[in-house]
Amino acid sequence: MFINLSEGLTEERTKPEAMVLMMPMTMMGRDIALDQGEIADAMLRASFESVRSLTLDTCWGPMDLDIARKERIK
Repeated sequence: MFINLSEGLTEERTKPEAMVLMMPMTMMGRDIALDQGEIADAMLRASFESVRSLTLDTCWGPMDLDIARKERIK
């Protein structure tokens, strides 16, 4: 199982507003923000069998929770 909690930028990376505050880092060539669905897609490419994604309201603003599972070793 792999669990990730991170920002998920939407609307051409302009939302959620609280997460766009990292824009100065992007302008300096250090783009550390993640688009919504980016982690979930990577989990599927890494052979996880199922991925569940939720958007949670947190004190930092909306955050994406991605939970991936692989088949249990028998």
